[in-house]
Amino acid sequence: YKGNITVFKPNYPERAIKNRKSGTVGIQIEKQPNEDKKIGLLFSSGDRDLDEVALNSAKNSIIIPDMENGKPIQTIYQYDIVFSLKQATPILPPESNVEIIKIRRKN
Repeated sequence: YKGNITVFKPNYPERAIKNRKSGTVGIQIEKQPNEDKKIGLLFSSGDRDLDEVALNSAKNSIIIPDMENGKPIQTIYQYDIVFSLKQATPILPPESNVEIIKIRRKN
């Protein structure tokens, strides 16, 4: 049986919007049988606020592990979170967007 993952989209940090920060964060989540999930940064966006909210959202993800012979086995997922801003105008603030892309299984 192939498991699955539910990933929750983080909110764009207000300070990052104010400072016009954008970027992509690479996340890895590993679930070993009978252990808590391990969450790691594959690559940084270059902004601490964006990285932090991406990691925090990964902590809330839900993993149903792969099964082999009726028992859970190691399951690893990797994905990217893209934080982007549309150009601001003198009247309107920048419009923020967060996307989760390229969810991939690594085992």
